Amino acid sequence: MTRDLSNTGVVNPPHRFGGVGGTTASPSSFTATGELVFLALGSNLGDRLNHLREGLRRLLGDGRSSLVAVSSLFESDPVACAGGPFLNAVVAVRTALDPRGLLREARAAERSAGRTGGRAEARPLDVDILFHGDVVLTGDDLAIPHPRLYERPFVVAPLSEICAEARDPRTGRRIRDEAGSCGASRAGVPTRVAGPEWWSAGNAGRGREGTGCVRDGS
Repeated sequence: MTRDLSNTGVVNPPHRFGGVGGTTASPSSFTATGELVFLALGSNLGDRLNHLREGLRRLLGDGRSSLVAVSSLFESDPVACAGGPFLNAVVAVRTALDPRGLLREARAAERSAGRTGGRAEARPLDVDILFHGDVVLTGDDLAIPHPRLYERPFVVAPLSEICAEARDPRTGRRIRDEAGSCGASRAGVPTRVAGPEWWSAGNAGRGREGTGCVRDGS
């Protein structure tokens, strides 16, 4: 049965953030200069799949960022948030934007999707910066790496698909080890509902915007 996806201060530590593991990206996907960043995408309001696609297209639209890899698509129940189930994915991007510049673009993409409410309200689009190269940043409005990412199974699952062997710049430990030792909560446990083709299928006839994707392990 096919599931309906549409309803419902900076420090550079000595650890080098590793590359994307387990990917089958085309060589052109890796030609962009800039930092390797990982973004979590989510939507639980309106046409969720389209919100994810359009949000990512907006983030890539001005040429300062280039897509490297796309995770599978997961569905999870909302945690401390109104609305129906979320669709979740993680993407790897090369970007010339610094962390705050990327944050501005992420918030603009959210607004373009129609997000106006606070954290407790349903979200047509949610974009979180998980990692930005080797940056470790703690601030009131932005913390990198994302301070709660290992507590969120709906982030850990897609993140582990595309960078399980990379190292967390805070600790130097591999992502898979950090995820295993932190013990994500049971809230928001995701179900894989589609492979990484959720992105490429939505770009048929649009030209090459980046086609990197993880292997479909199903």
